Amino acid sequence: GYSRRIYVRAALCENLAALIDCHERAFEWFGGLTEAILYDNPKTICLKRDFEGKDITWNPQFMDFARYYGFRANLCKPYRARTKGKVESGVKYVKANFFALYGRVFDSLEELNQKLESWALEVADERIHGTTHEKPSVRFQSERLMTLEGHAPYRIEIPLVRIIPSDCLVVFKTNRYSVPWAHVGKTASLEEYGERLKIYADGELL
Repeated sequence: GYSRRIYVRAALCENLAALIDCHERAFEWFGGLTEAILYDNPKTICLKRDFEGKDITWNPQFMDFARYYGFRANLCKPYRARTKGKVESGVKYVKANFFALYGRVFDSLEELNQKLESWALEVADERIHGTTHEKPSVRFQSERLMTLEGHAPYRIEIPLVRIIPSDCLVVFKTNRYSVPWAHVGKTASLEEYGERLKIYADGELL
């Protein structure tokens, strides 16, 4: 935010795995990360929020990712676009400048991302920024980022879920596992530990 250096990456989807992958690529690009990161309110980060913006239900997987790298996730206030002005102006700049220089047709996603990286380094970071009146690459030298040392790439654990059928048998890898009849119709989560399987419903180990 201080330097206005930019990192842009194109992706084919907006799911949590893509979001985390883009985070880690950005951390590597900048050689570290900030203590706090400001977000809008996407479901990949914020599952639910009241109109006042005080009661927040965070996406637990994303919050685990934030804790892993040690940064604080901050959310923009709903319906207050000015709280994310730096990001919005950056998006407008990408649309107006990058696509004007490179066009809108690319042979592959890889080619698009290669050109985005070149543009960020050679054009975006070297321009005189309209607000700071300095080059982002120069101001970036004063940024103090948290180190990436000791952090292997974050591993996303995708939960396995099943609806418990009327015969009380949960299917996993062609095998059937019996659970108490009182849980019929509930959603069960499955966790595999080596040769053991744990089945949960309503937070209870069945």
